[in-house]
Amino acid sequence: MPKLDETKREVVRSYILKKQNDATLAEVQAYVARQIGVGLSQATLSRVLQSLDLPRKKNAGGQRAR
Repeated sequence: MPKLDETKREVVRSYILKKQNDATLAEVQAYVARQIGVGLSQATLSRVLQSLDLPRKKNAGGQRAR
């Protein structure tokens, strides 16, 4: 069973597209833990974002996140 069902994935999509479109993986990870109550690794979160067709975000140093 996936940690984020479709409803929770849409919450993440909405957060990124409407509120925080320049969020790093770490910021989205913190949001998911705080608002949805699900702990995800950055690797899992990255796969979730890819499945939602959301681009990978740059890290705080301005470089592409790996």
